[in-house]
Amino acid sequence: MSMSPTLATFIESKHIPVHLLHHKPTETSFDSATTCHLAMKSMVKGVVLEDELGFMMAALPADSRLDLDQVRRYTGRKLNIADEYQLVDLFRDCEIGAIPALGQAYGMTTLWDEQLAFSAKYFIEAGDHENLLELSHIDFMELMKTMPHGQISLIH
Repeated sequence: MSMSPTLATFIESKHIPVHLLHHKPTETSFDSATTCHLAMKSMVKGVVLEDELGFMMAALPADSRLDLDQVRRYTGRKLNIADEYQLVDLFRDCEIGAIPALGQAYGMTTLWDEQLAFSAKYFIEAGDHENLLELSHIDFMELMKTMPHGQISLIH
């Protein structure tokens, strides 16, 4: 697989050009960025959250960790990190551990970290452990323009 069909359909529906960066297999977004010699601030990881209202995704730089308390303050929800077994059902066309940080492609709101506003390029897992979706600043902002944002992460 090179890109999950759900992600491909979403990107095409937004008329965003598809650019994939192929790399040797890696396990995490952080490892993908290291392998491809990318700036950590441009590698976007997704963290799936849940509560009684449903699922939401947080998108943040790969070198940051999610500030769950801040997410709860921004959303007014009692969100927790979703269990990995739930991700299998939510992201059926993705490999475990390689979910794209564009929750809206999968029908969920994506709360993105404001640190991401300052990158020229963005790299997102494409649904497998060997490909990254490369987005320009303009294209990333276009995809996120209706999504909420805030300071939701802490740099490691």
